[in-house]
Amino acid sequence: MRSIAVLGAARSGKTRLARELRNLLAHDGRPCQVDDDPPLEAVLAAPRPDAILLCGLDLASFGPVYSRQDSVLRAQLASALAEYRIVYGSGEARSRNALAALGFATPDALRLAAARPWRCEECSDPHCERRLFHGLLHPSH
Repeated sequence: MRSIAVLGAARSGKTRLARELRNLLAHDGRPCQVDDDPPLEAVLAAPRPDAILLCGLDLASFGPVYSRQDSVLRAQLASALAEYRIVYGSGEARSRNALAALGFATPDALRLAAARPWRCEECSDPHCERRLFHGLLHPSH
């Protein structure tokens, strides 16, 4: 099971993002261990999570206290040579950005792919693909 750590300064939306990721990925059949604001020492210890997401400070007006928290987190991650992705956006946009940062297709893309079966663009013949690949493997001279 893939492990994901969601970090961020206070009021950065990390708890909501962690909850939404858990729900979206479980609903898609990709359950992951998504940790909401785990202790940084645990994140940086071996074994590290498969992915670290840091929530950006774009959801509300943040004062210097939150900016300092964010700066300290970034500095600690950088000094530990930890790979992480910064996630911005609000609501569904933030969830989509997080899924993209994790390398998962967004829920919209997954729904579209499931609703649209593949068909040959030329003839809609289900055997056409077989003929195409047969022709590629056994070209006539």
